[in-house]
Amino acid sequence: MLSQVKGKFLLSNFPSKVLDIFIKEYGWYVKTFNQPLSASHKSQSGTSKRKTEVLVANYPI
Repeated sequence: MLSQVKGKFLLSNFPSKVLDIFIKEYGWYVKTFNQPLSASHKSQSGTSKRKTEVLVANYPI
C-alpha cells in the first residue's frame, strides 16, 4: 500500500527483510534507533535489553 501513496508517509516499524526489499526498490529514507526497553527488562548480567526501531519515509527524514 505505501508504495502507492500519493502523499508523504512515515512508518515506524521493527527491522524486517520484507521492509528492506521495499526500501531498496522504492528508494525510501531510513533512520534506525537502538533503544533500551526499560529498567524492568534487564538481563541476568544487569544490562538493559535493547530493541531496534526503524523509521521509513518517502521523503528525507
